[in-house]
Amino acid sequence: MRLVASVDGDRVHVTVSDDGCGMVPRLDSPGLGVGLPFIAHSTDTLDIAHNDAGGTELRMSFRIPVQGEG
Repeated sequence: MRLVASVDGDRVHVTVSDDGCGMVPRLDSPGLGVGLPFIAHSTDTLDIAHNDAGGTELRMSFRIPVQGEG
């Protein structure tokens, strides 16, 4: 797994990637199935793609709040 983060102006960009088999739905998944919906709700942008190694890459951005904003 790789994690890369950078700041560009008023945004934080985060990329998480792996070389696994990609995202495949599983009926026997032990999880609750709320991970990606939670990420999508928490980010300003979210892109999910297959990477060159066959794994998955999530690219997210978050706006940095200006001091004094609610």
